[in-house]
Amino acid sequence: MLTLYGMTSFRYYLGLLTADCVLYTLPMGLFLLFIKIMDLQVFEDNLGHFTILMLLFGLNLVTFTYFFAIFFSDVNSAFKKAPIIMLLMGVILPFALLFIVLLVF
Repeated sequence: MLTLYGMTSFRYYLGLLTADCVLYTLPMGLFLLFIKIMDLQVFEDNLGHFTILMLLFGLNLVTFTYFFAIFFSDVNSAFKKAPIIMLLMGVILPFALLFIVLLVF
């Protein structure tokens, strides 16, 4: 439908990516405001570093989700399998690599 109006798929997905990143920054900003209001010294001492980490995590999460979505034709199966794969890649795989490195060296 959008190609009828002259929009390319690249611009469409770039717009979606931008919108998802903006939608991620809204709750992130509210969380940073909450940290300031509640005067949480644990986070406030390194608020700049924490903000950068949150921004990078959000960008990583959005882009990984877009990359992950191309492997599934059904949305429901993608939602069911995404947490398992993210857990494997984010928790189990790093520990396995650490274990391998410790065995080798």
